[in-house]
Amino acid sequence: MTTQLPGLATRVKFWFDPATGGKKYKDELGIRIYGQDQMSAGDAAVVDPLGCDLPVEVKPYTDPFAVFNPQLDQAPIKDILTLNPAYMDEFHNGQEDLASLYSDISIEEQNAREKVFFRMWYEPMYVDKIVRANPREAYEFPAVMQEFTYMFVDMHNLVGNPATANPAPAIWPSPSATGRVELPMPVMRHCLAA
Repeated sequence: MTTQLPGLATRVKFWFDPATGGKKYKDELGIRIYGQDQMSAGDAAVVDPLGCDLPVEVKPYTDPFAVFNPQLDQAPIKDILTLNPAYMDEFHNGQEDLASLYSDISIEEQNAREKVFFRMWYEPMYVDKIVRANPREAYEFPAVMQEFTYMFVDMHNLVGNPATANPAPAIWPSPSATGRVELPMPVMRHCLAA
């Protein structure tokens, strides 16, 4: 099942066969996303550059639109959740803890805004690291994959348009540069069962 509303981009892709039963994808406990084998995002045609006949641990995107469109070949194969983007604007925000950083967002020393898209999917056998080539030994485990895509937005109108920038005169806040003690604590609603 793919959700599609007239005029809106696809945000969620679910595979569900009602003939097999089981939990569909949503109930009062939350949302379940399904994966398949080692099918992940990225270009499946990419091979080890050394010709070692080993799987590529993290397949790169070679199609820049695949990070935004779950229908493209390089999007994750099974279920995908793309959440509404975080919209960072120094003048229009919810007074969140990191809002003071929004005034630093700039393109060529001009004020700008940023959107951060969060997407996740499940991989039952994620290959994290090839430990040894012969005999092949890999560190594999079930994983909920999380992907963040960052986009500059210009200052035109209330929402703005996607924008580009050269690396040197551009600034945007990125959570990868934030230490653990500097991040706000998560809001704990309930404990997960072990």
